[in-house]
Amino acid sequence: MIGTNLLIHRVVVISREGTGEFNDYNQEVMAESAGDVLAARVTPKGGEEMAQFNQAGAIVTDHTMRVGPTSISGGDVVRHDPDDGRRYEVVGVRDAAGMGHHLIVDLRMVSA
Repeated sequence: MIGTNLLIHRVVVISREGTGEFNDYNQEVMAESAGDVLAARVTPKGGEEMAQFNQAGAIVTDHTMRVGPTSISGGDVVRHDPDDGRRYEVVGVRDAAGMGHHLIVDLRMVSA
């Protein structure tokens, strides 16, 4: 298990599932359900600016999260607890060294 003294953040994993209903743009409406509060460590990797038509640009930042064994998959969303407004999309999940004692999760945060 990763050292608990290194897990300095509290996060919530929000799972997203399709409802079978579609909006005006023919995109499936997603239902969200929040899980338990987890101890984790979220660290930034880097950032880049993406051009937008209506503004100077949005900042896209990639992060790495280390967390104990939990149910998390691509398409889920991670937020801090207490909620500070930042949302991280789960891009990838790796089992550290294949031992099952902690996960390394690739996250992407977009802020306008």
